[in-house]
Amino acid sequence: DIGDDLRAVLDAAAALGVPVDPARDDRAFVDRIGRAGIARVRLDSPATPALRDLTLGRPELAVLDDTVTASGRVELRYWLAEQSVSMTLHRFGNLDRAFVELAEDLKSS
Repeated sequence: DIGDDLRAVLDAAAALGVPVDPARDDRAFVDRIGRAGIARVRLDSPATPALRDLTLGRPELAVLDDTVTASGRVELRYWLAEQSVSMTLHRFGNLDRAFVELAEDLKSS
């Protein structure tokens, strides 16, 4: 039987539409996630040696089996894609009035 904390996580995942399926066979599991195009898998316990062997030559697949923490900063580092956005006020070294006006509009909002 799983603990209350894990049950809460599984229920939240199901509510968000995240597929959760307990693995019954390592080979079937790796085949299934390969077909689905899944890049990262979070395990709630250490990966078995057989699972490690099956994923050894698969750099596109990350199997995360370290200890689960309550820190969002630690857990979400695998799932969030950070993005940086910048704006240039010139094109080929020439100031563009439309860019300057847009920058001023963005500063005021």
